[in-house]
Amino acid sequence: GGIYSDFAGKQELFHACLERYQETVVTTLLAPVETKDAGLVAIGQYLNAIVTAFENSDGPCLGCLVVNTLAQLEPDDTETRELLEQHFKRQEDGFHTAITNENKALKKLNKKEIDELAKFVAISVQGLASRFRTATDAKPLRQFARTLMEILEAQVHGNFRS
Repeated sequence: GGIYSDFAGKQELFHACLERYQETVVTTLLAPVETKDAGLVAIGQYLNAIVTAFENSDGPCLGCLVVNTLAQLEPDDTETRELLEQHFKRQEDGFHTAITNENKALKKLNKKEIDELAKFVAISVQGLASRFRTATDAKPLRQFARTLMEILEAQVHGNFRS
């Protein structure tokens, strides 16, 4: 069969590509965060994995398919937006679980604070991924990841650096 015998059109083909990207790339990278006992270490592993993927790319990095798609999304493309929102929700849910697990010992954060922190991490990761297309050096990306982890540590454990 040809492309149009398997898919109704270009958009359906692209949606299948997004779903395949979720299954192959995202599932592998997000795996540490999606374990039931994940904590902040798992978020750090995820950040390290995405920056390492940038470092290991041949030539200019094309970046994250999901973030690139979001940047180019037409306002009326609700079907694609829904697929992207599922991805972002998956990320946020993983971060939420990891932060909740890490918070169990000290119980420093309430549910609202955990919700807000998980959203903050998800949006921060999206911003980090958006820089992959233009960055020529991983050093500032690694610094961003370190700073994000320091913020998480400070929020969850109260470990503020001076």
